[in-house]
Amino acid sequence: MTPQPARTPSAPHKPVAAPSPGASGKREYTVVVALRESDGRKEFLLVRHRERGWELPGGKIEATEGPVHCALREFREETGHLLADPRFVVKMAKANGTCYVFTGHLGPGVEGRSEDDAIVESRWFARLPRGEKLAFPDDPYAEMGLRLGIDFG
Repeated sequence: MTPQPARTPSAPHKPVAAPSPGASGKREYTVVVALRESDGRKEFLLVRHRERGWELPGGKIEATEGPVHCALREFREETGHLLADPRFVVKMAKANGTCYVFTGHLGPGVEGRSEDDAIVESRWFARLPRGEKLAFPDDPYAEMGLRLGIDFG
């Protein structure tokens, strides 16, 4: 009988934390552009934050998750729906940090929105509601639109 090498127990798996903001205050976050066809045109879903105004669903990547998990969690929390057919679009460096853009479609409704949620409504738009308060008016909508084949207006 040939002796087998001794097996060493493997170290327990530890989750890898997402980088935390450094002294510069830069962070990593996600944005989700949910799309649908309506009357032959593409529409995108915005959520209205109680204080900031209209914005694309998304948010800060937490220490124990990656961009995909963050996008799925934030979409569920802010819309009350799952993100169907999620797809990564682009990673963009912005002044306030790194933004991971995802797209998909509105999936089934689920429980999971917190009662103290700052999101007060969601609505489909064919163009950005520039006459209303936009949370992030300087977001690179044109670049995202080119990659997704939509005109945010």
